[in-house]
Amino acid sequence: MPVGKSINRMVFMTIVPLIAFTIISSGGAWLLRDWQRFKQDTERIQNTIVHYEQEVAKREIENLLNFVNYEIAYSKSKGQISLEETKQKMIELIANIRYGEEGYVFILHLDGTIITSAQTTDPTGETVSAIMKAARENPEGSFVSYPWPKLNDPVFSPKTSYVALIPEFDWIVGAGYYQNDINEATIIRQQEMAQHFRKAIVQALIILALVSMAALILSRWFSSRISCALTMFSADLEKALHNGLPLNPGDQYLTEFRRISKTINRVLSTKRIAEGKVADSLKEKDILLKEIHHRTKNNLQIISSILSLQGSMIPDPQNKAVFDDCITRIHSMALIHQHLYNSELLSAIPVRKYCENLMDSLRSAYANPGTRIDIEIDINPESTLIIDKAIPFGLIINETVSNSLKHAFNNNNHGVIKISLQEDQDLKTLTISDDGNGILGHEGREQVDTPVNYLDMPHGVSLGMTLIGALTDQLGAECELFSGAGVTWVIRFPAD
Repeated sequence: MPVGKSINRMVFMTIVPLIAFTIISSGGAWLLRDWQRFKQDTERIQNTIVHYEQEVAKREIENLLNFVNYEIAYSKSKGQISLEETKQKMIELIANIRYGEEGYVFILHLDGTIITSAQTTDPTGETVSAIMKAARENPEGSFVSYPWPKLNDPVFSPKTSYVALIPEFDWIVGAGYYQNDINEATIIRQQEMAQHFRKAIVQALIILALVSMAALILSRWFSSRISCALTMFSADLEKALHNGLPLNPGDQYLTEFRRISKTINRVLSTKRIAEGKVADSLKEKDILLKEIHHRTKNNLQIISSILSLQGSMIPDPQNKAVFDDCITRIHSMALIHQHLYNSELLSAIPVRKYCENLMDSLRSAYANPGTRIDIEIDINPESTLIIDKAIPFGLIINETVSNSLKHAFNNNNHGVIKISLQEDQDLKTLTISDDGNGILGHEGREQVDTPVNYLDMPHGVSLGMTLIGALTDQLGAECELFSGAGVTWVIRFPAD
């Protein structure tokens, strides 16, 4: 059986995930854009720093070249200072130039001698060769990369310098920057950006938590309103179904419930009309069925009266007894239709009341003035039988009791006939017994535990016995006859 879901849970499971998805998706998109911008900013910052350092180094060399050219031109025009003195003056000046934390200007002679630098020797000679090659290819100036130690650090680090040629001195002058300085600056910037990114994530999580709480409160409020509206609608619907009155759509808070109320009102109206038609039809059928039972009973009584009139004209007592037996049988069936006509149940009869009326009729028909016969009936007053079983049931009682009344007490002045009906869940047991003479050929038997084959009597099978056999077959019953000090019939048949 599927587990029911509450409105609170459905609303919460719908609104909260939707809002959370919206926040996470939009926040994730924003964070992704921020991360991409962070990467772009990192690359742009690194390129900016490189460009800045290159511009600084280039500007230092260009300014130096302009100053050197000026000094050379001045010394030549005045003739007061020789070229060697100017060269020495420039060496002293250049050796003291500093910019930034690690920036300086170095001088390299065209013969490979390092005149001024953080380190005056090149262990491999590769650096000097690279610088001289760049200066010869671009005397006006160009950038060249190589490993070189810093001023205060003997470890070689990647460096990029702008170098240019001073042909009057056979010098190559250069200034540059170290790559790890740019990396350090970039790392600092990355750390700043990462800190900003982490703050953005924390802010997004805080916003998500606050919005989720707001969504939870909103969903609780929304679901409570729906629950109240549903409770009111359920109460109104139950009252309408109980009282048969229409719902008032205007009393409902939600538009959907108003529409449902109108639909239910149409259904209830259709139902009332249909129930009225069914009730009228059933009432008409009940009247017709009662009339059928009444007419059947009257017709059977007419037949019984005709047979009674005809029997009174028969002089032979045996032939007249046959007519009397037929009259009692017809009367037993007429009693069934009489009870069906008088009963609220048109398809079943009250068994005890029917048996009492039938016994009164049989006692009157077979009365013996010299014998007092008591009839004891042990049947539940609530017990009923449908008409299909009531007719064979009544005829069996008619045959067995009438036989007892006629033959069981010929030599007695008092007798007892007992009729009982025991009901189990699936089986009914009818027992009819008397304390009379017993069946011819079995008189005086003290033990009646062994059934007698009632279809194999010493004096032959009578019409009554034949009828009992046929009627038990019609009931789907099992029939047993016990005879000794009286007669006992035990008939077991399926319950309704």
